[in-house]
Amino acid sequence: LAKARLFFKVGMPFEDQLVERIAARKTCITVVDTTLGIVKRMSDCEHHPGAELPGEDSETADPHVWLAPRLLVQMAANVADALCKADPTNNRQYRANQAALADELSSLDARFAQELSPYRGRTFYVFHPAFGYFADAYGLKQESVEIEGKSPTPRQLYRLIDRARREQVKTIFLQPQFDRHTAAAIAQAIDGSVMPMDSLARDVAANLEDVAAKIVASNREAAP
Repeated sequence: LAKARLFFKVGMPFEDQLVERIAARKTCITVVDTTLGIVKRMSDCEHHPGAELPGEDSETADPHVWLAPRLLVQMAANVADALCKADPTNNRQYRANQAALADELSSLDARFAQELSPYRGRTFYVFHPAFGYFADAYGLKQESVEIEGKSPTPRQLYRLIDRARREQVKTIFLQPQFDRHTAAAIAQAIDGSVMPMDSLARDVAANLEDVAAKIVASNREAAP
């Protein structure tokens, strides 16, 4: 990190500590906020799903902005701007790559909108509420098993299971970074299954395709 010229941040809380250390050492690293220009939503952990935040640094902001294609286009533009400023001799290559990526992501966005349009208004259940931006983009609703970053109490779990049954949900999505126990208990209670769905995969575009396909599959499975 000490040898870097640029530090790109995405808005995760742990990054703030790194930025403070960078500033304290008075290095020549330029910190770039890749989410500049993106209006963030409140985290569903705070029970305000989909609400927009006036400021970017609120502790209740949902940081998972990379999980919606249109927002990735803006993030890529911010990255390209910073690279062009830091390395102007390669501007043409950076802009060409940016344009190609924007075309790819816009194509994915259009395809997802078409594939998910039959399920607008539907709710999908996920252990950790990372997919709010994706849900907002396509008229879906995300229901979190976690409540304020914690596993649900027995009473909260009962209510969640009851709602899932009424909504004929058959799939609980679980990120590989989290324990399977609670998700498996809910899946068993609703006679459903646990399906892995990652929010931190390295190939972001391919992962979004996987997310869309799994949400489509889960809705087909739940159809009467």
